Amino acid sequence: MINGTVVGYGYSQATRTRDSTGSFKSQVERGKQLFNWMTAIGFFYISASLSQISSCQHI
Repeated sequence: MINGTVVGYGYSQATRTRDSTGSFKSQVERGKQLFNWMTAIGFFYISASLSQISSCQHI
């Protein structure tokens, strides 16, 4: 029951954002979350590629 409520809430938020009819605040929060995820993933990829490049240079 609780899981269904959470899924329904997430779905309504997603459709609301997709329709651009949602409140500006929820879109801003969603944007912040997405930006944080992208930044974390970007840092991970950059550090991984840098370590790979440095190890290749040493060889």
